[in-house]
Amino acid sequence: MAKQAAGELWPDSDFVFTTRYGTPFEPRNFNRRFVDRSARAGVRQIRLHDTRHTCGSLLAALDVHPRVAMQILRHSKMR
Repeated sequence: MAKQAAGELWPDSDFVFTTRYGTPFEPRNFNRRFVDRSARAGVRQIRLHDTRHTCGSLLAALDVHPRVAMQILRHSKMR
């Protein structure tokens, strides 16, 4: 919605999460939003980095090929 409103002013990037102006979040601001939204959703507080481990566990449970999981998690090595 914000991208449509900005039109040609929206920066061309591959970011998944951006500010309302299409620029990348400052890491501390992103962390604060994560904590706030987790609290509003009523879910247990975890560190943002722990979501990465959860993703890895889910990929393993779904029998995703290790090479694909490595690419999703952006690991440089299979280990």
